[in-house]
Amino acid sequence: MEDKSMKRLIVKNIQNCTGCGSCERACAKAYYKTEDREYSCIRIMDAQIRVCTQCGKCADVCPMEAIRQNPQGVYMIDRKACIGCLACADICPADVICKSHDNIFATKCTACGLCVRACENGVIQIES
Repeated sequence: MEDKSMKRLIVKNIQNCTGCGSCERACAKAYYKTEDREYSCIRIMDAQIRVCTQCGKCADVCPMEAIRQNPQGVYMIDRKACIGCLACADICPADVICKSHDNIFATKCTACGLCVRACENGVIQIES
């Protein structure tokens, strides 16, 4: 979906990224109450920051139709409908859908902005 009103994270000024992981820790803490970066829906990998682009491929492959787009253009996972098959994670081109070891459902970026606020260098922004 290429809609100018879509709410999504974008990476700006990648050269300002120090790799500190504050964005990853903020995300993990919001979703899983831990600062373990492995639980984050944003990834700092290979000198890049990978974020959900809200492409919708995850929704296309979900066998339970647990992923739906909200009015702001953000694809959201219905935890009650998710069976944890991770078909969405397998198809994700940015490799940013995650699942915790203690929960059955997958998690993806909801464009909440916590990572944006955690980044002291202004590398991540929300576009709407």
